[in-house]
Amino acid sequence: MPRVLSPSWVEAGVGAEAEVGAESEVGAESGAGAEAEAKGGAEPEGEVETEAEPGDAEVEGSLEPFGVFVGALARVMLARGATRAAAAVTALCEHGRLAAGALDDGALRTMVARRLVAPSGTHATAELLAALDAWRGVLNGTASDLSACGAATLDSWAAELVAAALDMPSGAVNEVRRDLRRAGVAAFGLLAVAS
Repeated sequence: MPRVLSPSWVEAGVGAEAEVGAESEVGAESGAGAEAEAKGGAEPEGEVETEAEPGDAEVEGSLEPFGVFVGALARVMLARGATRAAAAVTALCEHGRLAAGALDDGALRTMVARRLVAPSGTHATAELLAALDAWRGVLNGTASDLSACGAATLDSWAAELVAAALDMPSGAVNEVRRDLRRAGVAAFGLLAVAS
């Protein structure tokens, strides 16, 4: 059963214990997957694999929750083979800018059309920066006002961002949202999936 890793303003006094529990749960989950593979078990074809890799628990345990969120976005894109898009969205979320040629022309046009990237193609729009700052504050526990995050939930908003970076049609957003939820992105925070 998944449990939500909430910001410190929601679970006062439980934050440090929740982080330690999350690290061991993620490690246990990835260990179980490795065991199944070693025994010859295979994942069903056609599904996007977004489970944590061995060693991810140590890296994500040292990141603030917003960094874990950005890592989940990147993992979903990498599972689809979109290495350039994963790097571009990571740079956009962490630094608010893109390198020239970071996205293919179609994805860049889609991100400009959806008002995520400025027409110059080099930086995030003011709207995207505001949403990133608001979700960063909520996830890291430095802000408690969800109204600054906009009308969309975290998983819906993130699915729109990822779908645009992958140059997917609007109709594919729900598929991306499901992948993000499997990667631990929930409506108002991050999930730790118990094994």
